Amino acid sequence: MERDGRDQIIIGASPKILGFDLETGEQLWSVDYPAVQVVPSPVIADDLLIVSGAVHDRLTAAFRLTGGGSETVLEPLWESNRAVPEIASPVLYDNTLYQVTEGGVATATQAETGNYIKHWRLKLGPYRASMIAGDGKVYALSARGTVAVISKAPGPELIAENQMPVDTGPYLAMSASADCLLVRSRRALYCVDGYEPEPEPATDSADATDATDAAPEAPNPS
Repeated sequence: MERDGRDQIIIGASPKILGFDLETGEQLWSVDYPAVQVVPSPVIADDLLIVSGAVHDRLTAAFRLTGGGSETVLEPLWESNRAVPEIASPVLYDNTLYQVTEGGVATATQAETGNYIKHWRLKLGPYRASMIAGDGKVYALSARGTVAVISKAPGPELIAENQMPVDTGPYLAMSASADCLLVRSRRALYCVDGYEPEPEPATDSADATDATDAAPEAPNPS
């Protein structure tokens, strides 16, 4: 992230959240975060920072960042212990926080207020890959190769649960490019193309002419 003209790296650790200068490695600030063995990465949008997940004492906490550099201040906004991910990093998309627990409970929460929106019980996990979002959809990948697709808020719905080939698992991570969804398993890398070809133009039967009809008639013998 960039604040006050300086690029920073933000790390969720135990028991603090830490900010470092990208160029020098200098620690700029820290704030208490009472969770143990943090695995997921923090997410940030503008001045909103959300840290979520841990193996013990799980906690999702949101902060407002003010100031810059070593003068950065984190103002607590809200906290929640509901459906906190143990391993999978959440995703912040259009002011909504999406999370998935290792056991497969996915949730959508208003990022600014922490107000609960909706949850879904996904197919059998474990879910350990970081979530991703784009093109109006949010994706969660299970180690068994199930890719859950959730439409974005304000009316999020679980719209698909697609199954990748099971013989190359377990599945580890996913990402996206302009052309495909990249899904990484232990033994393979898949590019899943979501392109839907245009339908073939309809043929007007009245204009269609049979080949035999198009052939000229043979002249009659005189």
